[in-house]
Amino acid sequence: MPKPLHDIFRPPPTPGVLGVFGHLDATLEAIQKLRAAGHTDFTVYSPIP
Repeated sequence: MPKPLHDIFRPPPTPGVLGVFGHLDATLEAIQKLRAAGHTDFTVYSPIP
């Protein structure tokens, strides 16, 4: 039986990783390591401008 509301409210998962860091230095280190591993597409949100 089709579940139209399920399709609207439960879209397919988006591949990615979410990291939460307590310090900016740790965030930058993680990005550097990911770049060294060949990852290139990042979106970073931070309260620090």
